[in-house]
Amino acid sequence: MSNQQNNQKPEDDKKDKSEVESPFADANEDPRSDEELMREIVAKKDQRAFAILTNRYRRKLYATCYRMLTDAQEAEDAVQDSLLKLWNYAASWDPDKAKLSTWLYTVTTNTCRDILRKRRAILVEHDDNRESDGPDGVDVVESKQRARIVKRAIAELPERQRQALVLSYYQGLSHKEIGDIMDSTPKSIEGLVARARNDLKERLGALQEAII
Repeated sequence: MSNQQNNQKPEDDKKDKSEVESPFADANEDPRSDEELMREIVAKKDQRAFAILTNRYRRKLYATCYRMLTDAQEAEDAVQDSLLKLWNYAASWDPDKAKLSTWLYTVTTNTCRDILRKRRAILVEHDDNRESDGPDGVDVVESKQRARIVKRAIAELPERQRQALVLSYYQGLSHKEIGDIMDSTPKSIEGLVARARNDLKERLGALQEAII
């Protein structure tokens, strides 16, 4: 009984990052809609409802964050922060204005953009100065070099281009869905994605030539 009491939290407590993982193994089997689950979180601070939504969206959010940040740890941190905002600010979501998935993608991509703004200069400087440390074979060194080229090219895309490209090609969202997330029109998103593709192609070519 004492263990159960120790594990209980006041309903109005905010979660921290260590509490985002779901304790419910069968959470994905719950048939309730996103809106029903959010009502439970807002009204009761229902941790099971939060766990279900966490399991439902974590992988998709991580994929988006990783493509935008190109760093596994930063992507995981961004997902944790986004899910914490889902819990702590659930009442701010308005189902009449946007689907929960749209709201979550908006929160997540904005979190990624904040991270990018803070570390962009450091990332570029780090990639410029980094050298191979250790007696790696030629193939391994070249493979790492190619990975750095791609990572740097993606990192240097304008933020809105990167956001649109990731949501379109890696999450498979429609231009309308992306427009809802980015507060833009489907036609504008179409142009943004096209420019992102062209910019990425040019940046990859320029970086390869510079290294060669």
